[in-house]
Amino acid sequence: MEPAPLSPWIARFKQHLEGVRSASPHTTRAYITDLVQFEQYLAGRGLDLLSANHAAIRGYLGVLAVDKQATSRARKL
Repeated sequence: MEPAPLSPWIARFKQHLEGVRSASPHTTRAYITDLVQFEQYLAGRGLDLLSANHAAIRGYLGVLAVDKQATSRARKL
């Protein structure tokens, strides 16, 4: 099964990581996975990356706090 296409904002960030930042494939994959998960969380609340507000970000961090280590939560920010 093919992965879903990335949203335009995440696709642009991926290009930035790969091009300007010369990030490793592992780093790029981790950041993009984190952003896609955050985007999915937002979509479930009727929001997108551009409309995410303080409350939505805090809510996501609360969800992460349930089963993620502090280092994983920090990266996902």
